[in-house]
Amino acid sequence: MKPLLLLFPSLLLAACGAANSYPAAYETNFVQACQMNGASSARCECVWAKVEAEIPVADFEAADVALQAGQEHPIRAQILGYHQACEATP
Repeated sequence: MKPLLLLFPSLLLAACGAANSYPAAYETNFVQACQMNGASSARCECVWAKVEAEIPVADFEAADVALQAGQEHPIRAQILGYHQACEATP
């Protein structure tokens, strides 16, 4: 399985809206990058639903910054867990 946290490129677009509300562009970019890593559309949408429901926007953005700098972030393991859970769901 390819590193799935290369899923965050360019997610730090100008974030508008409520502090706990993800901009629509985040979902679009996440799902597209997820699919480019070989996952199905359904699986990527499943993972995104979990991200949106369980990870605060600020934490997601912090993970993006860390990953773009080549650093690990705890959110990575959490999202990989979502991929595994979504893969197991028919």
